Amino acid sequence: SEDLSEYDVAVFRTEDYAGRKRLEERGGRAFNNAQTGMIGNDKKLAYEFTAKLGIASCEWTSVSDEAEYPCIVKSRFGHGGKEVFWANDRREAEEILKEVGAENAIFQRPAKTLGKDARLYMLGGELIFCVERLNPHSFKSNFSLGGRARLIGCPPTALDQAKQICNELKCDFVGIDFIFDGDTPIFNEIEDVVGTRMLYSNGIDAAEIYANYIRGRL
Repeated sequence: SEDLSEYDVAVFRTEDYAGRKRLEERGGRAFNNAQTGMIGNDKKLAYEFTAKLGIASCEWTSVSDEAEYPCIVKSRFGHGGKEVFWANDRREAEEILKEVGAENAIFQRPAKTLGKDARLYMLGGELIFCVERLNPHSFKSNFSLGGRARLIGCPPTALDQAKQICNELKCDFVGIDFIFDGDTPIFNEIEDVVGTRMLYSNGIDAAEIYANYIRGRL
């Protein structure tokens, strides 16, 4: 955690929850705030948080004995799809747990549509871009893992839920990811330190957009 005692404002592009919390306790301004940092970097907390809002995700458990196969096994703290695995049975899940750690694992029902998701880039609670990610070669659609990305119109249900999440968290710049059960968008993740390579690949300067937003808030 960084020493931010000399600062009144800080823009966080790391997971540093403790630094944000200390800054806010001194009356400073963190972009994003500490609550967003905590929930946006812990999938278990994110699923519990959105469930309280009435927002559905694919069925999940953190108890290995309750898992049904096949399932997705992932670390609650993972990013970029690097700690997300497919398990056909308990034996495969046990091998995955050696890497993920049983205390950090989430077991989740696979969505009906694999290798496809939508990321809603939300700025100040409003949609600025919606990007569809597709990967015909994997159940993981991450752009960094070979998924293709294109700008699309946002599914209305996903947008309503993303606005609800942002309103509750009072976040600044986040990505809200939705996977698909057929044509139905299902909440998947809140990305606090949201990646922007997909925006730059479409000629969009995310840093300039965010900087202008921050300037406006200050």
